[in-house]
Amino acid sequence: MIKKYFQHYWGKGRIPAKYVATVIQTTIPNCVSTIAGILLLLVMVITFIDVIGRYVFSSPIKGAVELTELIQTIFIVAGIWIVTIANHHITVDLFDRFLPRLFQHWWQNINWLLIIISFYFIGKRIWYFAARSARREEVSEYFLIPLFYGKAYVAIICYVTAGFALFYLLLAIFYPRETMQTEKIENQHD
Repeated sequence: MIKKYFQHYWGKGRIPAKYVATVIQTTIPNCVSTIAGILLLLVMVITFIDVIGRYVFSSPIKGAVELTELIQTIFIVAGIWIVTIANHHITVDLFDRFLPRLFQHWWQNINWLLIIISFYFIGKRIWYFAARSARREEVSEYFLIPLFYGKAYVAIICYVTAGFALFYLLLAIFYPRETMQTEKIENQHD
């Protein structure tokens, strides 16, 4: 879907459309997924060492729980917008059999709209908490990391996710045939 959009608008311009579409749909998510995988491995190593230290040597790693929470926040939230870019949201097709084909397209648009609204308001609320943490100068217990950074990161990722969902919604509204054909091709591969 994104590839067709970029080919239509930038295919004859200076930026090759295939390059931009590839970067957005594959390269960026692959890099972020790789970083998230490395962070997950790091969490497992920290937890393993912490458990061994706690039960064998009676000396756990100080701040291991805090470090684990911080790392998990980074890689779990990073997955949110990767799922949106790849359009791999979990969907349950309970009503698709009963809806006419034209309405199925609008049903998908309603889903995109709900995703946009949800992530926008979640990001707005989390940004409020981030600003409050900055005003109060709240820090983590062991490492004294300002809590504003983690909360702001989550809020920004929510806004980025809403932005990509808006992009998909606009593509589906202004190019419904290409969107329907792309969805049909994706469903044949599932």
